[in-house]
Amino acid sequence: MRVRLKTAIFQSGRSQRQIGADAQVPENRFSQIVRGWRAPTADEAKRIATALDCDEQELFPDEATLADAMSAVRRLDAEFQRQITEAASALERDSLCITKIRAKRILSALPDAAIAATCETMLQQLTSDEGLSI
Repeated sequence: MRVRLKTAIFQSGRSQRQIGADAQVPENRFSQIVRGWRAPTADEAKRIATALDCDEQELFPDEATLADAMSAVRRLDAEFQRQITEAASALERDSLCITKIRAKRILSALPDAAIAATCETMLQQLTSDEGLSI
């Protein structure tokens, strides 16, 4: 429950229904806001504060803090996603390099030089398509 909001409603001498109507917030929604089940939109908070002749931050002190926190979480999430993408790309490049090294070892052990040369050419084409060189 938003105690400050409930106290302001009580101190106004009007009913919760009257305040909601003055603020143009549907009765069910206003009840949910008062109970703390829903956060008011910025416009609703402003209208409720006006209807109660109070300061918005006085009635909803946690709303700005919550919005700031959510914004920070979104920024961190975007940064985390960027770092994950970079790490996945690096891992893919490293994996391809390791595969090429293993392939070269296998090629060097082939007894037939013509087959080894053909495989080497194919391997070079594959890695050049990927932008890698070893």
